[in-house]
Amino acid sequence: MNIDFTIKISFSCLSRLATVCAVFLLSHQTLAQTRTVTGVTTDAKSEPLPGVTILVKGTSTGTVSARDGSFSLANLNESDILIFSFTGMKSVELTVGNRTSLEVTMEDDITQLGEIIVVGYGTQEAKDVTGAIGTVDSKDLDSRPNTQIGSMLYGKAAGVVVTPGSGKPGGSININIRGASSENTQPLYVVDGVPVSNTRFINPSDVESISVLKDASSAAIYGAQGATGVVLITTKAGKSDKPTISFNAYAGYTEIAKRLDLLNASQYQDLMTELGYNTNWTRLFEDTDWQDEVFQKGRMQNYQLSLSGKSNKTNYYLSGSWLEETGAIRSNEIQRTNFKLNLDQSLNEWLKLGTRISYNNFHDVDVDDSKILRDVLITPPVIGAYNPDGTFTSNPFQFLENPLATTDGVERSYDSRNFLGNAFAEVTFLKDFTFKTNIGIEQSNDINRSFIDPFRSFDGRSQKGRASSSTSQNTYTIFDNTLSYKKALGKHTVEGLLGTISQSYLWENQFVTSTNFSGDKIQTVGAGAILTGGGSFASEKKNFSYISRVNYSFEDKYLLTVNFRRDGSSVFGPDQRYGNFYAGSFGWRLSEEAFLKNVEWIDDLKVRVGWGLNGNDPIEPYAYLGVANAGTNYPTFEGQVLDPVTGLMKDSVVISPGIRPGRIENRNLKWEETRQLNVGFDLSLFAGRISTSIDYYDKQSTDVLIRNIPIPRTSGFNSATGNAASLQNRGLEVTVNSINIDKEVKWTTNFNVSLNRNKVLDLRGTVNFGGDVDGQTTAITREDAPFALFYGYLFNGVDPTNGRAQYVNQENELTYNPVPDDRRVIGDPNPDFVYGLTNTVSYKGISLNLFLQGSQGNDIINATRFSYTEDMSGPANQSTEVLRRWRQPGDITDIPGVFAPGSNATEANHLFSSRFVEDGSYLRVKALTLSYDLPSSVLSNSGIQSFRVYATGENLFTLTNYSGLDPEVNTYGGTLFSRGLDNGVYPQLRKIIFGLSLTF
Repeated sequence: MNIDFTIKISFSCLSRLATVCAVFLLSHQTLAQTRTVTGVTTDAKSEPLPGVTILVKGTSTGTVSARDGSFSLANLNESDILIFSFTGMKSVELTVGNRTSLEVTMEDDITQLGEIIVVGYGTQEAKDVTGAIGTVDSKDLDSRPNTQIGSMLYGKAAGVVVTPGSGKPGGSININIRGASSENTQPLYVVDGVPVSNTRFINPSDVESISVLKDASSAAIYGAQGATGVVLITTKAGKSDKPTISFNAYAGYTEIAKRLDLLNASQYQDLMTELGYNTNWTRLFEDTDWQDEVFQKGRMQNYQLSLSGKSNKTNYYLSGSWLEETGAIRSNEIQRTNFKLNLDQSLNEWLKLGTRISYNNFHDVDVDDSKILRDVLITPPVIGAYNPDGTFTSNPFQFLENPLATTDGVERSYDSRNFLGNAFAEVTFLKDFTFKTNIGIEQSNDINRSFIDPFRSFDGRSQKGRASSSTSQNTYTIFDNTLSYKKALGKHTVEGLLGTISQSYLWENQFVTSTNFSGDKIQTVGAGAILTGGGSFASEKKNFSYISRVNYSFEDKYLLTVNFRRDGSSVFGPDQRYGNFYAGSFGWRLSEEAFLKNVEWIDDLKVRVGWGLNGNDPIEPYAYLGVANAGTNYPTFEGQVLDPVTGLMKDSVVISPGIRPGRIENRNLKWEETRQLNVGFDLSLFAGRISTSIDYYDKQSTDVLIRNIPIPRTSGFNSATGNAASLQNRGLEVTVNSINIDKEVKWTTNFNVSLNRNKVLDLRGTVNFGGDVDGQTTAITREDAPFALFYGYLFNGVDPTNGRAQYVNQENELTYNPVPDDRRVIGDPNPDFVYGLTNTVSYKGISLNLFLQGSQGNDIINATRFSYTEDMSGPANQSTEVLRRWRQPGDITDIPGVFAPGSNATEANHLFSSRFVEDGSYLRVKALTLSYDLPSSVLSNSGIQSFRVYATGENLFTLTNYSGLDPEVNTYGGTLFSRGLDNGVYPQLRKIIFGLSLTF
């Protein structure tokens, strides 16, 4: 036994010694023959190809090509085989041999036709998509800096219209997909599988791709929330086997690109004298340009650092960023801090865990656009900014604060802390089945504060200071479980999805206000001696859904997608709570048929047809219930009591709490339903030199939920919420991509254009008036006509004999005093078409990207002129246009004369009419970016994988006939019943930005 044991030990030792020697010799030989290989990856058009994965075959060693296509790998043997792979292109395998540099050209894989597209609850290869989906990929997103998700979609996806509610930092952006189909026109935003209520907290640098689900077929999986379209936002993941560190920074300035010409002090005095104001002008010797006082050159800066990578079992992306931007109006600013973590971990072959977490801290010092811009325009120039004691001057003519009291005289802040995250587990079993369970949450905590000190402004002195504070907490949770199946059976491929989704929303807020402060040092509400208001609010909503989808493909030529979803919503009554929504689409790849397969210049031709039904529940919780409003207190007389102060008897009145009916019950409220037909085709020609997608759609929405429907007052109410409209949108979308020059100089173009025609099919026989300005309606929506047409009087110039405005009545006769029945449609805010055009020219690392965006054929109500700058009915300052006013008989002009304030002539001159409707068409240089990527030969020994510097200009130049500050803005956003109205809105800012990005 002992001998055997000794022999075994000896053989074991010899074996280990031999192994060690062999390893030493081999390693010595390897060290002698290893080398570093550098190179560049390009596509078939010699365009640099970033993001190509390069792996040493049989190992996990590798890298990813940089922005200019360059790569570098060290410690390679002659026998090593490098595998180059990129989605949508054929993989390439090359043996290292004795080479130290490689130029790798990758060809399109026509069987793949490009990228993987994110769809609802899954992904699809572009070649298999049968619905209408617009995409914005990382290349487009990285082409210029962005501060908001919405701005990344400007002119990039056909059928997607982006309308800024305001140009201020952090201002709202309204996105409309294929026309309005509801009072709430905003699409559903989904970030990494979690629907979100607000996208302004998202850091655009963390975004990998955006998919816009436009038709019923693609959006049907979101059923109750997909009727207005869906925007899927996917954040970044690790791409390289080695840890990659990226640093991005940019800084720049912003400014208001255009100013209005206003009267100076002497011109203003002349106008006021003509109006009959007998002011002692010698006391007023200022000549203040309030635009100079309030407008400023803003600044912006942003920094981001990220770490990402992957291995066989782990994929990670970690980033942190900080953004600061001051607006072009005094005191306006935002700050945003973001933290992002994406982590996937494969525990074994059948179990994968993952999480997506983001935390955001958003600080905003907001400005009231309409009030500040109004005050800037109408405050007389003869008033100075400050009194001798440093307090703000008041406007004695209009009993208003001067504009600086609004910008600088109010301490205010809005702070929001937002957490968005989800965690999932994915189990693969029986080879073809995958079960995924996911729980997500979005929670925001907001604090809004303001304080007006009791000294510096008239408003503060009148109330001895005022403070207000409000807090809110909004929580959204989602819990979904899905079972998916995918199987290839010869020429057949089948994919299936089943699942359930549970969603919950909770809103809470409280507010309190106080006045009568002893000083300005303590600015909290509790320091005020008098509490003037307070309250709280809480609301909850729940949804539960069953989802299903089947994808089928035969020979990669015939494609079919079918969706079904059943939704339940707590906002409807028990009998109307559930809705069934479904869709189907078919794709036929004609290019794979025998009669086209051998046509060399056709890469791909696919026809798509889809139809489906989506739903929507865009109303407040408990909407179907009749509710009672608290706070209706009432006095109760309880007889006579002795007043201890006066010794006299007095009435005893006790204030008791009361309630009153607040809303009429409507248990018949039910789902909005949108049916949509989509017909389209995708075509690629000449080895990808030209590609195009064309879609026609017909979208009809029925049982649209409308608030404030007039009802008989015998009910005890003036209005109610009900299913009261049917709407139609028809349109055409065209996208064309081309490679114009494919030599040492590269030139590519992307163009998209969208045409949409809307119409009201049914409004239950009623007419909706909207867009109130100075108590006058400006828009009408009625059956068999487009939405929100401008409605007012037809202006026919100024009578040269007396200077009065003339209007055309219904009998086509001229009149000075039209009656309401003389109003008619005088404009259309709906454009004939909108478009975007991007050209990119590159040469040896230098790239120039020009992005143009525009709208054609839409009208705008210049309510600024109507309400303020051409009113001439009081002491407000005016624009220099009124210098053309009628002054004496025989004057030919379109600006009426001056009449006594309050007179019939003055009131008749101030009627909303076609005089204030302007052509809103524009073509804007939305962005111009010049960048330079350092060549890999310069960076090869520095440890830097890529280095890019750039300069970007946004909103540099606008071609338009519109006389206002900005043809792109809209006071009411993209609402159904009022649009195309400019009533003192913060314009889009011109920006000049310089930045750099490094990857290690």
